[in-house]
Amino acid sequence: MENSRIFVIEGEPGYGKSTLARKILYDWCNDPSVRLRGVKILIFLPMRQLGGTNSIFEAIRKLLLQGSEPWLNEIDVEGMLCKPAMPSVLILLDGYDEYPDRETKDTYIEEILQGRQLEHLRVMVTTRLSYMDDKYLRKSLWVRLTGFDEKAGQTYITKVVFNGSMEKGSKFMDILQSNSILKHLSKVPLFFVMFAHMTHEDKTFKSLTSVTEVFKKIVLSFHVHMKAKLLNPEEISSFEHLQKCHDRLDEIACEWLLNGTNQLKAVGIKLKLGKDLYNHYVRIGILVEESSDCFGNAHGGKIVRFFHKIFCEWYAAHYLANHLSAREANDLELLQGMDPMQLQHVFRFACGLSKVAGEKIIKYLEGIVEGKTFAIVCMAEQDKTSKRFNKTLEALTSSGKTYIHGRDSNLLQWSTVCTLEAAGSRSIRIECIVLDQAFARTEEDGIVLTSGTRLPPISTLEAIWIETEDGREFSDNDVGKVLSYMSQSKQTKTVHFQNCLLPMQISKIHLKSSDGIKVTWEPFDCLFRLDFENGEWETVDAKVLERMKSETTKLKKIRNKINHSDTDFDEKKPHVIIKLLSLYKSYRKVDKDKIVLDSGISLPNFGTAERVQVDTEIGRELNEEEVVKLIKYSQKSQELKELRFYRCLMPLHVDVPSKQSSRSIKVMWETGYDYRYILNFHTGRWHLQEYYSSNARRIADQENAEKLQKNNGNNEREIADKEYSEEKDTHTNLISFSNHISNIMMLALLIRCSYSS
Repeated sequence: MENSRIFVIEGEPGYGKSTLARKILYDWCNDPSVRLRGVKILIFLPMRQLGGTNSIFEAIRKLLLQGSEPWLNEIDVEGMLCKPAMPSVLILLDGYDEYPDRETKDTYIEEILQGRQLEHLRVMVTTRLSYMDDKYLRKSLWVRLTGFDEKAGQTYITKVVFNGSMEKGSKFMDILQSNSILKHLSKVPLFFVMFAHMTHEDKTFKSLTSVTEVFKKIVLSFHVHMKAKLLNPEEISSFEHLQKCHDRLDEIACEWLLNGTNQLKAVGIKLKLGKDLYNHYVRIGILVEESSDCFGNAHGGKIVRFFHKIFCEWYAAHYLANHLSAREANDLELLQGMDPMQLQHVFRFACGLSKVAGEKIIKYLEGIVEGKTFAIVCMAEQDKTSKRFNKTLEALTSSGKTYIHGRDSNLLQWSTVCTLEAAGSRSIRIECIVLDQAFARTEEDGIVLTSGTRLPPISTLEAIWIETEDGREFSDNDVGKVLSYMSQSKQTKTVHFQNCLLPMQISKIHLKSSDGIKVTWEPFDCLFRLDFENGEWETVDAKVLERMKSETTKLKKIRNKINHSDTDFDEKKPHVIIKLLSLYKSYRKVDKDKIVLDSGISLPNFGTAERVQVDTEIGRELNEEEVVKLIKYSQKSQELKELRFYRCLMPLHVDVPSKQSSRSIKVMWETGYDYRYILNFHTGRWHLQEYYSSNARRIADQENAEKLQKNNGNNEREIADKEYSEEKDTHTNLISFSNHISNIMMLALLIRCSYSS
């Protein structure tokens, strides 16, 4: 947090955002050894309780100070927080997605997040995915909670449920992992913890086949646990009746979700539900009462909320299922008010609760953007053995590319993986999976996506494309893991990498198990294929090399670091002549006879470039010593004919030692303001070679040069103009040619791959 004022914790429902926030608060209060570095005051505010407050100072007074310090007013709080010498303060806002005024413009919360209020304080925010605007996320540090992996789950259940028994913990986890539904649900900490505590002695949970069945069992466990404490037969009978009659609770839950409300005054809810039903759900723990104005303030009244939003979605799903079952087929007004990406469990639960409602929901999802894949998941809540289910799976996976995008929500990535797994388990052919900036890493049990979801090996997968952000680096071991993953599929034919940086040679140990798989790499507009005999890359399109010989090779300003050896030019090997090498805003300095680029890479020489242009930021100043070093550096390259400086400020005099002036190269300087100068090595001064104020003037100059050539054979001016024009054109050509990868890598590939061709 030292590097950012705003810190965001994102996660799906049940992933432990609020639990983590409270753990941070607890540790800060009780354990000095784990306190946030430098934080002297920590202010914790549940955002669901901030509705109707007009300032952060009012919220702090009502929620934190009214009970213990009633004499303090908002002006006092503001005065304390706005003191110039105020010690380090952290405001922890828990549950941005539950903030009642989130849709209101220009709230004080928005002012704080944008830095227009209390800009000297640091802020930590927890929220569900996709609720916070990108304008906040771009200016903040953020982490995404990805839930339990198998190791974390086993550690928890062994320690907490089975009192340290590794054998019992492992046995329970094996059963959990053998059921595909439970395996996915076990990644959600809330589900896992509740399910583990409620069912570890219940063997029937192995047969559960849908999320609806799992959650029905969880809710039933709440009732069974409380019912076991009752002794009076009349009490038990009344309890069983209230357990079944929750229509009014269903309607309230649906209203809350549609209105964005997550809590109401307890008095109002009690009137709507009736005293008996209200007390029943508070008693078993599904509804939770808390103070409305401040913690422990007896005068503030009470508010009521669901134990967790997922329980609210469960009862809202009952209302949705009943509503759709009783209406005409085209009555989808209620569905249109719900976002399936935010309320996934409502849709899935409703499909599992009613077949009629499920058909309408699936039809609706198939007609909206990004809805088809989620429709498959909802379909699985009903009947996974139907012909329609298999036909839909086949249509989605076997007739083209199946995309998983990095920008997709956790739900969408997870839904796509579920669809692919279902297709594989039914021996349905999967033509190609494209991971578009969704690839995080490869582990033993599969590819980990950016959401934390794992894509396990799928037996019917034929091809995978890994498209990364520009310049992402893969080590030899990284490539080996991907090939090992794909070798587990009997149908795999192709592995394709795009936009990334790969090693120039892949170790043969990684190729043994991948024989028969075609591995290709497209770092820019050229396709390379892996030669399994020597582990090296060979170009598929030889014409690209010829095109690069006649075009400008630009080393753009880059951030991605590659191995130093990939930029070396071995002069003992065959050369490809590079017409113009442009250090486009990538030159940093000359250090010990090497040019250091902005990325930190050292360029030992200019290789086979005939002309080099140092193109800096406008107005950058180069001193005499630096220019002399660059000229000296240029002498290493036997092919170099011209060194040009562009848009920088140069010293008026450059004293070039006689050694450096012995070999004739042209040193030029273009100011960027219509002037071109050439360096006289003998005097060390710049001489005006050309002034051009417009295109018309240049055309006239060219015509004059042609006349001079005819009259007296002096063609020097024409040649200079022609070369200048060609080089300007090739700059433009290469911008579109190399828009996917750092050109330092392209240059290395050009030299390396030309050897084999």
